Amino acid sequence: MKRFHEGVMNVLVGCYLDGKYDEDVVLIRKYGNNTNLLVDRKAEIDIIRTLNQNGICMPLLIAREMAKLHSTKLKETNPKSGLFEKLDKWIENISECFEDPTK
Repeated sequence: MKRFHEGVMNVLVGCYLDGKYDEDVVLIRKYGNNTNLLVDRKAEIDIIRTLNQNGICMPLLIAREMAKLHSTKLKETNPKSGLFEKLDKWIENISECFEDPTK
């Protein structure tokens, strides 16, 4: 397993067969605390299902496996979420005006 540290709001862990990092990977995401306040989880599930139906991603795990995933305790290597720093970067990059006035 390999933990990815690029995420801001979630924990993302890659599971590899026999530890071979150049092979296919199953990504497991554990949602961060209160991220449902910012992210529409129903829309996210609909997007994943659509991607799966078009052969772009794997199907969602079943509820029992998800419950197991969410009850697993991971060692926190970076307890700081960085949420507000990321929001500040997004705000800095927002255009003050658009060429198209309807935007």
